[in-house]
Amino acid sequence: MTGKKRMRRLALTGALLMLCTNTAAGCRQQEKQEVTPEVLMDAVDKNMKEVNSASSSLEIEVELEDVLDHTRIRMDMDMENTVSPRAGHAKGRAEVKLNDNLVSSNMEIYQVEEGDKYVTYSSLYEQWSRTESENSPSSSGTETDFFQSARAEIEDFTLAKQPVKVREKTCYEIYGDMQGKKLMDFLGEEMIQAYGLVDLLDQDALDTLEIPVTVDIYKKEKLPARIIVDMTDVMDELYQSFGKTTNVNFYNIELVYNGYDNVGQIQVPEDVKQAVNG
Repeated sequence: MTGKKRMRRLALTGALLMLCTNTAAGCRQQEKQEVTPEVLMDAVDKNMKEVNSASSSLEIEVELEDVLDHTRIRMDMDMENTVSPRAGHAKGRAEVKLNDNLVSSNMEIYQVEEGDKYVTYSSLYEQWSRTESENSPSSSGTETDFFQSARAEIEDFTLAKQPVKVREKTCYEIYGDMQGKKLMDFLGEEMIQAYGLVDLLDQDALDTLEIPVTVDIYKKEKLPARIIVDMTDVMDELYQSFGKTTNVNFYNIELVYNGYDNVGQIQVPEDVKQAVNG
């Protein structure tokens, strides 16, 4: 698959928009007690139910090396979402470098409710398209769903001895392995595949694999600060199991939560609608 064809598969991707939709704020004073992953999850779960909007940034970096081809993929997106009304907006850039050939494009996506439908407006190569769905506006789960469904696994994570900094704020850090199925239910199949830029050999094979995940939590707000997914070794082993000569040099996803309740009303600009309607 050429770099340009890979880029075109991004055009209708709307799943990333709702990753932050139901992230919650509402910072309440926590009783002093021993900090454990379980205690942190209790606080996060409680606070996440109060937020109506969130902003975040997404970075995906992948490097695949084969006998003849060397592919490097990078995507950077700024995202904002609201819970009521349920809407999202993402804007950024994607690059695919296949050997010495570089293909890149700006990307922008709106996802809004129009009547009883969820509508996605996507722009790639400066061309806008529109798709409708009667289903949920995102194939991925919300943070609330994620932390609840994966609670048992997260509570078994290890608490780092030293705090970390995210956006110059002090954070707790917990890390461990998570079942691929739960991770994909949250991030969405599209993000795991770098939004169509990477072909998974066997989608079901990832379901039972254990994937290293790091979760940083703002110390003061007790809200998610960053999620880091390192799929390098898992993907490399998957390729090898299928007899492929592809080496996965790195395969990383990083989602940083920049703020909560800091997003205004999300509306599709009239010029975008006109571009779609011709």
